[in-house]
Amino acid sequence: NATTTTATFTIEDTIAPSIDTQASNISVECDGSGNNTQIQDWLNNNGGAIASDDCSDITWTNNYGGTTSDCANAITVVFTATDACGNATTTSATYAIQDTVAPTIDTQ
Repeated sequence: NATTTTATFTIEDTIAPSIDTQASNISVECDGSGNNTQIQDWLNNNGGAIASDDCSDITWTNNYGGTTSDCANAITVVFTATDACGNATTTSATYAIQDTVAPTIDTQ
């Protein structure tokens, strides 16, 4: 006598990635031309954040809209880590430009 059966196992990933290292605030000295390189490097590095997921690779995005920081206002950026199943978690940090160099007086 023999009996057979079949079964389907479905593995569902419902757990968002873990933020292992939170994004870090950064403050850079004003370069007079918008500090584009510094903010782009910070964004490309996800503000220094590190995330992990047990089931898949992680895709990073952020909500930076191109607003420029000035000496009075920092910009808060939200970094989102999303796994292949669409589960997401966030971390945020601020980007600020500071001007600590006094102006110089040019004489003629």
